[in-house]
Amino acid sequence: MNRKFLKTKGQLDILAERKPKGRMGKSAHKKKRLVFLFFFFLILAGLIYFFVYSSFFRINRVIINGINEVENINAVQIGVNKYTEGYKFFIWPKNNILFLNKGKAVLFLGQDIKIEDIKIAKELPRTLIVEAKDKLPILFWQEVEQGYYIDKSGLVLAAVNDNTKYNLPVIARSTTTAVSVGVKIIGENDVSFIRMAIGKIGEKLRGFKIAKIEVKDYSNRDVSFYIDGGWRLIMSVAGKKEIDGALDNLVGFLEQEVVDTKQIEYIDIRIPDKIFYK
Repeated sequence: MNRKFLKTKGQLDILAERKPKGRMGKSAHKKKRLVFLFFFFLILAGLIYFFVYSSFFRINRVIINGINEVENINAVQIGVNKYTEGYKFFIWPKNNILFLNKGKAVLFLGQDIKIEDIKIAKELPRTLIVEAKDKLPILFWQEVEQGYYIDKSGLVLAAVNDNTKYNLPVIARSTTTAVSVGVKIIGENDVSFIRMAIGKIGEKLRGFKIAKIEVKDYSNRDVSFYIDGGWRLIMSVAGKKEIDGALDNLVGFLEQEVVDTKQIEYIDIRIPDKIFYK
């Protein structure tokens, strides 16, 4: 028998001891890794559940500041509930304060609710703070027998029966206009001009009071201010920057002894350095 295949008892014992130890070492290392991965994913799942799905960060309180109209306060509460309802991508709960997109929430609330200057803040862990102002009407739009509140952007806020609540300047078109709540019927720049003109006329023409304002067409380039006493003052939105000079010229014109406003139908100051009248 070939001696190279023979092993002594000591060699066989050493060989028997080495093989199981190596296998046991690898097996133990593999088990440790599996245990580590198990606890890692268990902790990760727990963290995901805590931060995403648990009630700890679920919005359950909405604080509303700066809004006075009860209707708007209720609308904001309903709007927040609607915006935070359900899941995004069927995964992320929309009522989780950590993942709430404040910018998109502001746009959502500003779509249909009569509020402006909206700001949203988060107060962890579960409180949302909404700050805004009521959209106040700037003009009272008179269309035949129906009145409408107009805000500073030209948006129709509401249909109303009279102008007693705010006592706003009355405005209309020279022709019948289709008016719907929630629709802009006059440009924001035009509203801005009219508001400024009202203030300037009150400041410079102290003896005259505006009874009504009229715009000619949808472009509203020309605006007529009907003055108590029967005559009207025609101004142009395009002359917004020159309004002070135009009104100063008008004051000088009206101070002339030969001018009798009772006999005047209109005064046209659309061209700032000129005055036309009839």
